[in-house]
Amino acid sequence: MERPSGYILLTSNLAASIEELGAGGSSEHQKLFFKEEFLIDDSKEVIAQAYIASKEPVRVIIAAQNYNLYAQNALLKILEEPPKHISFILLATSKSSLLPTIRSRLPIIDHREPLSQNPFPLALSSLSLKEVYGFLKELTRENPSKEETKRLIESLLFACKEESLPLRAQDLELFGRAIVLAEQFERPAHIFLPLLLLLLQRKKSVRPKN
Repeated sequence: MERPSGYILLTSNLAASIEELGAGGSSEHQKLFFKEEFLIDDSKEVIAQAYIASKEPVRVIIAAQNYNLYAQNALLKILEEPPKHISFILLATSKSSLLPTIRSRLPIIDHREPLSQNPFPLALSSLSLKEVYGFLKELTRENPSKEETKRLIESLLFACKEESLPLRAQDLELFGRAIVLAEQFERPAHIFLPLLLLLLQRKKSVRPKN
């Protein structure tokens, strides 16, 4: 018999999706953890509840606007090897709120309403060192929030696709690490400097030769 595992549900409205799942609260066959920010203590409680023996299937539903980095790391093992009869449903408003290691363990279902992608502030077609310097200086002045920084990273990756810039596997890993650094409240300018220098290098590699 195949063991239940679960999935990740991306949603624009956490409360509405919880209601659609029929998850009004915790019960014998369902455990609900609905938080503004999912912290390490919440992970410990999830793990404790998941290991309570049950002969019937139990759904563990976790929903949060923000997921703490250390709280996610604490869940990795149990998501990979869930206890018997346990399935996990993780609700999030964006992929970037979850670590790549979390996303790799569960299938992702996207129920979000289509949103227009805000363009990255710099045009990659004419990107220069001078523009990179100005952008980083402006980032330092504005000091965007964690979520704003992650959205900027996503818009930069989208801009790369729009410009058909060739990104290698290690380049995509660099974008993944940038999301992690944003989660750790690293300074945005420090996050974007290696990304933009990388893209300058990639632009040179596709420049037409005379």
